[in-house]
Amino acid sequence: MKIKERDRKTTVGLALGGGVARGWAHIGAIKALMEANIEIDIISGTSIGALVGGYYVTGNIHSLEKWVLTLNKNKIVNYLDIQWGGTSIIKGQRLLRILKPHFRNVNIEDISQRFIAVSCDLETGEEIWVQSGSMLKAIQASYALPGIFEPVKINGKYMIDGALANPVPVAACRSLGANIVIGIGLNDYGGSAISSNNVLSNSITIKKRKRKFIEKLMQKISNYRPEKILMDTFFKKNPKNKKPKLGMVMIDALDITMDRLARNCLAKNPADIYITPSISHIGMLEFTKAEELINLGYEAVKKEIPNILKVINN
Repeated sequence: MKIKERDRKTTVGLALGGGVARGWAHIGAIKALMEANIEIDIISGTSIGALVGGYYVTGNIHSLEKWVLTLNKNKIVNYLDIQWGGTSIIKGQRLLRILKPHFRNVNIEDISQRFIAVSCDLETGEEIWVQSGSMLKAIQASYALPGIFEPVKINGKYMIDGALANPVPVAACRSLGANIVIGIGLNDYGGSAISSNNVLSNSITIKKRKRKFIEKLMQKISNYRPEKILMDTFFKKNPKNKKPKLGMVMIDALDITMDRLARNCLAKNPADIYITPSISHIGMLEFTKAEELINLGYEAVKKEIPNILKVINN
């Protein structure tokens, strides 16, 4: 079943959610859409969603897939340039060396598809839509997880991971004129979606909750040596019925926060088609499971292709 010629007044957006390593599922999701000849006009991405989306709109999605399929524990550790002091555990320069060849001198406003990288203003907690300037810097800002990567300064403001503002940026796609938005979420702790009647309408309360979470996360990080966090996070599993390790506490707390925040954001700005691949069994830092994640993302979207085409063609 192929997409029929459609009225160009119909503009399709793709909102790619945050979820750290689980973001490799976005590669499979995009592959399924491309295979079905579904044309995407607008991309908005949060965190890892901005990274994958950036590779897609610059025509490098296959290069990204090839790279992530080579990842193993040794390679991942080699990318983690630990630093003492400062505002983060990881400098991020080694990772930048991987990204630069694909995004060097690329400005968002110069690419053919419309693109937004979502970040969070560290001072106010506000959701920031970066849609011009350096693509590389916008992506860096979008995945700048507090304490792990340094905040990125854009237009005089320090930006951190966009997942702390909006894990699935549907509204960003709408802002650029998308009539139809396909949302891909990476966090799902079960339970029904929050209805619009139950959404927190007080933005100040939401900002306070975000800031409280960030402050607790930074405080936890400051009490441990970088190499201990690295070992706890990547190499140690929590034995059953034992006190959880620091790394898992941090990441699980982030996972829960993103899931609950996503429900609030989607209740206010629902996607026309919202897909969550079955990836909750994979940890948010299991970057080595790229092949499984790509396949699960592909299968989840492929299953929904008839529904996507129905929405687009109506």
